[in-house]
Amino acid sequence: MPNNSVQNIDISFLSVVRKAFSQVSSFLIESNLIIALGATLLALESLVLVNAASVSTLSLLVVFFSSMCIYHLAEINFSFQIEPTFKLVLNNNEQSAFHQTMFIVSALFLLVSVFFLELSSVLFLMLLTIITFAYGIVKFKGVSFSFRALPIFKNIMLAGMWAMVTVVFPLLVEKTDLFTMAGVLVFVERFLFILVLSFMFDLRDYYTDPKEGIRTIAGILGFKKLKYVSQILLLLLAIISVFHFVWFYSGNNWIPLLLAIVLSLVITSFFIFITNKNKPKQHYSLLFDGATVIQAVLVLMLSLLAIN
Repeated sequence: MPNNSVQNIDISFLSVVRKAFSQVSSFLIESNLIIALGATLLALESLVLVNAASVSTLSLLVVFFSSMCIYHLAEINFSFQIEPTFKLVLNNNEQSAFHQTMFIVSALFLLVSVFFLELSSVLFLMLLTIITFAYGIVKFKGVSFSFRALPIFKNIMLAGMWAMVTVVFPLLVEKTDLFTMAGVLVFVERFLFILVLSFMFDLRDYYTDPKEGIRTIAGILGFKKLKYVSQILLLLLAIISVFHFVWFYSGNNWIPLLLAIVLSLVITSFFIFITNKNKPKQHYSLLFDGATVIQAVLVLMLSLLAIN
């Protein structure tokens, strides 16, 4: 009897833990906090990798709130109608209302942060805003168009946006020269990393996108082939990272940083390996949005060894 009581307590405890984990993870995903946190940490990682002279809280706050704005805007069911008059069309529902509220709150904090930026940084943010709106749906004479419907182009556009927000922007704010070989390599590495992650979200929507008339690289190559392509890109990224650190870092300071990058790529590769068509959407959000957090945390932690 005592053993049964202990077993029942253990089962109840595990049930509570699973329920709590499910609720917390759902909140992190729905609120886009995991994405914004990943983008902010990657921005900090970029500054560490290029040996930036300074790291201000301002650039990180702008990255966080701009990421919140962009992704909540993407969740809002909206379109641009050009004819007969130009207007923004919102299709309201309970979920859309939540994202609209989060977008407004994030936008207010972003506006306050932007007030302290220099003009060049503000103009760069305006450019990113224009690109973000171009990613939405445009309606003209009853015909709908979206860059999201263009296979591979949307992935390139998304990866480019992330690279600009998490590499170019923080370097611009901190007045660090991007056009050095180290800066360019960090940009390329970030672009390839996010490109691979964007492929995984195409796999997530493997069955739903065709029903909505959206062609993706996953639909063209197929589930397994896209996983192979993603693994090859991760291998290419690892090779570029080795070249980056061995060539541009002196002494042994580069070893912990390279170890952090390679370890994060191995973890991401494992996430891709265990992904199949039966995985729920939460699997993709936790693992592949979480992959950005994992890489940044590993780099930031092991960079302390490089400094010492």
